[in-house]
Amino acid sequence: EAHPTKTDILVAVHNVEHVTGYNAQHFVLMANGIDPWLGGDGSWGDRLSAVACFSQCHVDLLTATRPSIAPEICCVTGLGVELQDYVGEQKPVVGRILFANDPARGLWHVIDIFDCIRQERPDVELRIAYDFARQFENWRWQANAIAERLWGCQERIERGDGVVNLGGLSRAELIAEQFSCDLHIMPSDPPNVGSQIHGLTQLEMAAAGVPMVLSDIEAFPEMFGGCATILPLPGTMARAGEDFERIDAADWAESALRLLRDPGAWLGASQVGRLVAAEHTWSNVLDRWQAMLSKLELD
Repeated sequence: EAHPTKTDILVAVHNVEHVTGYNAQHFVLMANGIDPWLGGDGSWGDRLSAVACFSQCHVDLLTATRPSIAPEICCVTGLGVELQDYVGEQKPVVGRILFANDPARGLWHVIDIFDCIRQERPDVELRIAYDFARQFENWRWQANAIAERLWGCQERIERGDGVVNLGGLSRAELIAEQFSCDLHIMPSDPPNVGSQIHGLTQLEMAAAGVPMVLSDIEAFPEMFGGCATILPLPGTMARAGEDFERIDAADWAESALRLLRDPGAWLGASQVGRLVAAEHTWSNVLDRWQAMLSKLELD
């Protein structure tokens, strides 16, 4: 048939609005967020045989947002990294910090932390590798707090003083930047709940052997708690014994500086990160998909 409609297993990515013309024994949803469209009344969740998710955090948020999806049919298949892209010894440029995420997820925090680090280490450099100009264009005329913060980032980038805007990079250029990076700082502060349900950039940084300081947002502790320093977001209150204390950019800077000051701590974080990345290859993802699909009984 030019357009076959009968199949054993049908896999839909995120939304189900395009699958009504198919006839399948099993319906699998590959959710790339926590708010898939499941029909006007959400009833399509009851028809699912399995749901592939990126992390346990993803499972928890998805099933809380879409109660028609049963937790027991969700499977953490994850995301992966191509380890062959990260073979070899990392030779970082001392003091080089790489930001390679959507700037709307907290670039302003990174710049504040960077400026605190420079008070002790004026040689450090912050390199921004997510085509800031293109991303900024999507926000610049909006009337909200993120737009105001990104205007501040734009002004800081224009001033220079150790901040380098790399623009858009090819895959090979990005990998070269990752290998030359001394430290990755990502206080992820996403605008929407459920948009940090993994961390593919952080997985690649781990594969490159880059020590990381990350926020305790959503899936970061689950995915990288074994290899990264995890902190509350700057400007938030954290429990300290029976009391609370405010976490600021200076606290993040101190955690970063501890890694930059101590070659042993840096090397330990680098080695553990590579071990974590080795557990999350695309081959591993494929194995988990096959395990999930093998549980579906076919006529």
